[in-house]
Order: sequence, then C-alpha cells, then structure tokens
Amino acid sequence: ALLPTTTSARARAWATGIGTAAVLGIPWVTVTGSLAYNDMAPVLFLATAMLAWTAGGAARPGRSGIAVGLALGAAAGSKLTALGMVVLPVVAWAAIAADPAARRRLARGAAFAVPAAAVVLLPWLLRNWAAIGNPLFPFLGDAPGWWTAEQSGRFAAGHAAAAGTGFGARLTALWDHGFREGLGAAPGPDPWLPQW
Repeated sequence: ALLPTTTSARARAWATGIGTAAVLGIPWVTVTGSLAYNDMAPVLFLATAMLAWTAGGAARPGRSGIAVGLALGAAAGSKLTALGMVVLPVVAWAAIAADPAARRRLARGAAFAVPAAAVVLLPWLLRNWAAIGNPLFPFLGDAPGWWTAEQSGRFAAGHAAAAGTGFGARLTALWDHGFREGLGAAPGPDPWLPQW
C-alpha cells in the first residue's frame, strides 16, 4: 500500500520481500521478536501509522489523521520510548515525503492526529494523576511521598545525562549507544552487549 497504484504485482512482491527481510534483519527485532517483550508493538503501530497516512492522507486527511493518531498513541502507550523511536520518525517521514501541495493536508491530518493520540494516552495519564497526583510522573515533575529521593535520583541518573554534560557529549553517547553499538571497540569501560 506504500507503493504507487501503478506499481506492478511483481514489483510489489519484491518490495514486500525486501521490506520483510529488512525488518527481520534488524538486530533488536532478532533479539526481542520471540521474547515476552513489548518491542514489536511499536513496530506494528509504526507500520499502521504509515499505512494509514499513505492509504488515505491525500484524499481524507482528517480521517487518516485520526487513524495515525490512534496508532501513534497506542505505540507510545505500549512502550514510552516510542515517542522518540516511532512518533518522531513518522512525523519526519510524513514531512519529507509530502510535496509542497500536500503540506496543507499534512497539517490538517496532524490537527486530527494529536487529539486522537491524546485520547489513547488519556487512561494512563488519568491513572497517574489519580494515584500519584502527577499525570506525567516520573518523566516530568516529581511525586513527593511516592518515590524516595534516592529512587528519584536513580531514575534521573538512568534516564538523563549527568548535570553539566555538554551537547556534544550527549550526541556522541546517542550515536555510540543508538547506532554504533557493536561496531569496533567499545567507546567506554562497558563492553558491547553480547547480542550485537
């Protein structure tokens, strides 16, 4: 469905085979694909969002935007890291793929996608708000009485760069652990993970 309608059946079969092999060849898919992890849910919702936009975004940006928003909200709800690993790539892909005439349709679709994604995430946000008093805990703000100062500090150390870390060092760490993992010598005292 991502191919033009004039594409031959043979070309579609090749594209399907190559796309399938490419997804199955991703090391993280190989590592987690058969385990009881939820890593494949964001992959499914990523494909769903792309398919929903390409199937009807030009003709019905409102309806397609709602479908995209539901898929992206479900991706973030199934694994919060999907905000950076699914939502941002879909937004970038849609913006790059759109020709100048399609940018208005893309903006209209986004106006429908954002509230649809919020509706999907609303139960999680409300549950956090009711239980903790902070709908975005533990990512934004604190929840006194819920976590100790030590637990909050441990979470912050594991999910954010140390105070005073420069932008260049942050980019290098992102590159090393996101794209270069397993290629060449390890960049620090930690060895590469065995699966890479």
